Amino acid sequence: MDHHCPWVNNCVGLKNHRYFCQFNFYAILCMIQCTLFISYDIFINDKLVLQELTKNQQFILTICNVTCFALVVVMGFLLGFHLYHIAQNITTVEFHINEIKANNPFKKPRIVDNFKEVFGPEIKYWFLPIRNAEKSAFPRTDLFEV
Repeated sequence: MDHHCPWVNNCVGLKNHRYFCQFNFYAILCMIQCTLFISYDIFINDKLVLQELTKNQQFILTICNVTCFALVVVMGFLLGFHLYHIAQNITTVEFHINEIKANNPFKKPRIVDNFKEVFGPEIKYWFLPIRNAEKSAFPRTDLFEV
């Protein structure tokens, strides 16, 4: 286990770090889509849409647009932070240990090898939430599982 994530109400670790990053990626895409559609209605298509809305509705639409954009930025930083961890082959807990930052024994020579360890050997499946066909070098069961 790496850490508990309140966003997904689950612990993020070795077995689900890939899915956590994919969740962030898809959520960012969704927020980008919402931001673009709302911005289009506010700034480009303003004569048709804004004339039919009251001032309160226009205000709420603007607040929704600002919130979606803020979520894109914040979740983008979160995804970038975790992609950096994958590139360095460290966990969030190990990120706060200074010895790991200086001499990381787990870091592979190529960054793509670190990504393959988390996302799987086939790059074409990295964005799909499917299980890797290749067996992992790590055991599938823990001592605490029934």
